[in-house]
Amino acid sequence: MSQEHSRENVLYAFAVEPQHDQATLERYVALNPELKAELIELAWELQVSENDLESAPEVIDDPGLDAAWEQFRSAGSSYSRDVNPFREARGQKFVELCESLSLPRAFVVAIRDRRVLVNTIPKKFVATAASALGVTSDVLFKFLSESPQILNSLEFKADRKPQVLKQISFEELIEKTEFSEAERKSALGYLDSDRST
Repeated sequence: MSQEHSRENVLYAFAVEPQHDQATLERYVALNPELKAELIELAWELQVSENDLESAPEVIDDPGLDAAWEQFRSAGSSYSRDVNPFREARGQKFVELCESLSLPRAFVVAIRDRRVLVNTIPKKFVATAASALGVTSDVLFKFLSESPQILNSLEFKADRKPQVLKQISFEELIEKTEFSEAERKSALGYLDSDRST
C-alpha cells in the first residue's frame, strides 16, 4: 500500500468516526504522528461543521406531528428501515470492509447508499459483503432493495435542494469507477460469477 493511500485511509477513518473529540484526535495522532498537523486541521474543520449543525433553529411543537409521523412510518414497507447492515462499518471498519471485498471505497459507498439497482448486484457480491458485515444475505438484500435516501448531513449543503440520484446497474458502476488492476479484477469476478450460473 502506498504512503499516500495509507494517509488517505487514516484521514478518511478519522473523518467518519462518530465523535471528533480530544480523545479520538489523541488516539489517531498517537498511531499516526506523521499526520499530526493534518489530523488537527481535519478535526478543527469537522468541529466547526458540527457546531454549525448544533445551532439549528428552535423547534416549534406541533400537536399533529406525532400522529403524522406514525402514519408515515406505518405506510412504509414491512421491512424495518432501522436495520442497516452498514451501521457498524464506520471509520477503520469501513476501510477494512472495502479491503476484504477488494474494492475501492467509492464503489462500496455507492452500493451502501443504494445507488445500484438491486436486481443487478451479483449474488456472490451480496453473499460476500453480508458475510463481511456479519449479517445474512437476506438482510443485506432487503436493505439494498429499499429506495435510495438523501442523507441529512453537512455533506449535502448546497445552493439547491439535494435530489436522489438515478440508480445504475452494477456493471455501469464498474464502468464509472476508477480501479486499481486488482480491484477491477475483483469487481469483474463478482459480475462473472452470476453470468456463469
